[in-house]
Amino acid sequence: MRCVKCHSTLDLTTYLQDKEIEEGILTCTKCGLACPIIQGIAVLIDDFALYLSNRQKLGGELLLSAKSQQIKFMIKTALGKSTKNRDFSIIEKKWTTVYQKNQDSKFYDTIKKSLNFDSDLSLEHGCSIGTISKHLAKKSNKAFGIDKSFYAIVQAKKQAQKNLDFFVADSLEHPFGEIRSYRRTEPL
Repeated sequence: MRCVKCHSTLDLTTYLQDKEIEEGILTCTKCGLACPIIQGIAVLIDDFALYLSNRQKLGGELLLSAKSQQIKFMIKTALGKSTKNRDFSIIEKKWTTVYQKNQDSKFYDTIKKSLNFDSDLSLEHGCSIGTISKHLAKKSNKAFGIDKSFYAIVQAKKQAQKNLDFFVADSLEHPFGEIRSYRRTEPL
């Protein structure tokens, strides 16, 4: 993984760890961008304060669930910088529920049938709850799903596999640096 701002390497500071890192910070070795890991989910966004500014309810929920003082401080600082914007938390939570209810739909079956190739690495942009990412992981050595919705990624991580992980990230500023080659697959 790379910094979403300058694509340099990231250093990890862990505050809480069980089977995986529950809370910590990924810090860019070049530009100093700090990205939190909260509830086992890396939030790889270039402006955490702006991200929470559009998700104030989520920010409050994250603050209440945080266990380490460092992560609480980071969330409080970000919320303190936020301006009154439209809160997308409720919308993102509702869409997560919609995707959960429809994960066995014919739509997903059609997409899965078009993804019948093996790959070393797969990356799904806008993965939501990870329905397609889970399928890609069956055909890949390593698979990742990224989405801007924290609520969706929480659900996606519940169905994680050894070779599959999920992050909160923006597809336009993703944490994988420059991608030199890719296979684009269009649904049938």
